Amino acid sequence: MTKRAGMVRHTPDEQRNEHSAQANTAEPMPVTATSAAAVPGSMHVAATHSRQPDLAAQHGATTPSVRPLIVTLGLAAPGQQQFEQERRLHFPAKLNRIPAHLSMFHALPGEEIDSIRGVLAHEARREPFPLAVHDLLRLGRGVAYALKAPELFTIHAALRGRWLPWLTRQDLQPFHPHVVIQNKVDPAEARTLYSRLSEGFRPWTAEASSLLLWHYEGGPWKLADEFPFAGLEHSAPGMAGNAAVTPAGGE
Repeated sequence: MTKRAGMVRHTPDEQRNEHSAQANTAEPMPVTATSAAAVPGSMHVAATHSRQPDLAAQHGATTPSVRPLIVTLGLAAPGQQQFEQERRLHFPAKLNRIPAHLSMFHALPGEEIDSIRGVLAHEARREPFPLAVHDLLRLGRGVAYALKAPELFTIHAALRGRWLPWLTRQDLQPFHPHVVIQNKVDPAEARTLYSRLSEGFRPWTAEASSLLLWHYEGGPWKLADEFPFAGLEHSAPGMAGNAAVTPAGGE
């Protein structure tokens, strides 16, 4: 999901894995915990969804070498575990095919995987850094946490500059980092969860630990590589190889 002028554009799991979107439609407007308190009536939000074309069809993916690629930010265990726990609690189990994640790029060309690996390895030559989990976002049919860090925006801008000719319309939108913990539920259920979480929400800090590269497989994702943030002296090429990921929903 990305957000522009108060609008939300969903991530691949929300758009494709969780409701098999095939066409573009209107997008829901998010409400944050802070904005809901400041703007009377802002809890009333349209519950429509953005839908993008199928990724595999978009890139003509028929073999593993040309499957579309997704880049996410890897989080250290405490933060990742917290998001995973909340996603398991609140996400419809039958639709929960992938881990909790912070998407950076949603559809890179699979045939460019070697070049993409090289760029990610270069950008991973840095220390881990803190991420502020600073707000809640209410989607039309779900809830997400908003995150931010100067280093994250720096990395994203650098990668965007390198990959600009390849970027889809979705990835050309402004970058609004977030982690979805609920989606594809009845709007009333989403409002209830948002209100309950907002009452006790306090900003907290997670840690960014790596860049992750995934194959999009028409639903679940498969981990292609991981590039840990280990500092300039200890950085190494990707380590994950073709490790498989067990879907979070027990699929």
